[in-house]
Amino acid sequence: MSSFENFKITYKLKQQTPIIHFQHDQKGATLRASEVKPKLDKFILKNLEKENKSPEKEWFIKDTKALNYKMRFFAEGDCKISRAGELYIKAQELDLSGKATQANQQRAQAKKEINSMYFANMVPNKVNGTLVDIDQYTDSVKKQYKETVFYSEDAPITMEIVCLFPKLCAVIKQYLEEFFTVHNFGSRQSKGFGGFKLLSETNEKQKTTLEILQKNGYQFLYADCGTNDVAALMNHAMTVYAILKGGLNMTGWDKENNIYKNPQNYIKGYIQRQFISDAFQNGNEIGGDKAYIKRYKRIPDNFRSHQNRRHSDSENPYTEYKFMRILLGMADHYEFRHIHKGNVNVYSLGETGYDVHRFKSPITIKIIERKIFFIFDTESLQAIAGKKFYFLLNDREQRGFQFITKYSEQKRYIESNGRSLTAPAFDRTEVDTLIDNFIKYFNSKKQKLTSFSQPYSYSANITLIRGGLNERNQ
Repeated sequence: MSSFENFKITYKLKQQTPIIHFQHDQKGATLRASEVKPKLDKFILKNLEKENKSPEKEWFIKDTKALNYKMRFFAEGDCKISRAGELYIKAQELDLSGKATQANQQRAQAKKEINSMYFANMVPNKVNGTLVDIDQYTDSVKKQYKETVFYSEDAPITMEIVCLFPKLCAVIKQYLEEFFTVHNFGSRQSKGFGGFKLLSETNEKQKTTLEILQKNGYQFLYADCGTNDVAALMNHAMTVYAILKGGLNMTGWDKENNIYKNPQNYIKGYIQRQFISDAFQNGNEIGGDKAYIKRYKRIPDNFRSHQNRRHSDSENPYTEYKFMRILLGMADHYEFRHIHKGNVNVYSLGETGYDVHRFKSPITIKIIERKIFFIFDTESLQAIAGKKFYFLLNDREQRGFQFITKYSEQKRYIESNGRSLTAPAFDRTEVDTLIDNFIKYFNSKKQKLTSFSQPYSYSANITLIRGGLNERNQ
């Protein structure tokens, strides 16, 4: 319920997915106004601009872009906090006591505490092959690990907004429902963590997420997973995203017989290969950045000795390459494990500074109402369309770069030593192609998941559906 009294608006929020919280150990840890308010301000101003409406001057705090209202959140009831760090510390204690089997069991349990879409909780338990002292390991885990916080349906979150301007109050209330529908919070928010639903302020039937997205013209795909179990829903989202991006490879390698153990357990990533064929007329002659790096980054000799494992992308002489991974976001560097060990650093160069240093994923995963939604931000994709990116592919190049401090010299070094790729041109048409064809791709490949291990195998039973058709076809 909501009340308006003395310029105060109060809403209840229902948490949908665990939020990865740096203050998880503090009582009442939940949404932070310092994160939510700037996002809400930006969302409101962006939508007013789309509607050709001008905010009033008094709505702003002095000469800033911050809207003039205060916000805070209250957590009610108890919450569930993950125990990944605690379990890893127990595993280290067991290893130091010589109980390797029990230690591995503890680590297996720790991995289940937070969905695998979050992988930043990594503290090495060995240095040069020697187990780290328990005090040192414990201290590192407690300083670096984040845990998830989750309030159940019986413990709603209270959001309080205080605003002295009635017209601004009305605008805030107008956009709140849509705002919480398309935003998550905390770490790894684009991957579905930190989702909340605004509860209706009346007893009237509340609009569904599907209705809100359709009404407001979002481009998206979704699946009704037939369950309210949050862990299962997040695993479905993880599987779909893996196939969209890098693919799934659980073939395993039999060193003794020099063959794959399960050659059928492989689904190629859609963005890195199939989308190229769908989106470009000469797609068979174009490779993605994954193929590009495999071709130009040194492949160890012991890998080449396994003739059956030779990767076609590393030897396919594509005439052109595109930076495909950028379509799903860009970090400071990419790490290629196993065959291609080490980092690949990527840069976008402007005249006076780096043009794109990090690029947030243009896809937001929302998990709500038994469904998983993949919402595409077309505008952010257009912002990087056709941009040139430089790759430093080996340790020698990266070592030479790390001692250069002035940007002008860094720019010259990167242009001289790096290899360049451009992001594909992208607008609404390409988004349509991406969504429509990925749905076909996933639905045609999903039965292969039945031979994969859990939890991937469960996603063989879901079907992706196109959203955003109403607005697109108007």
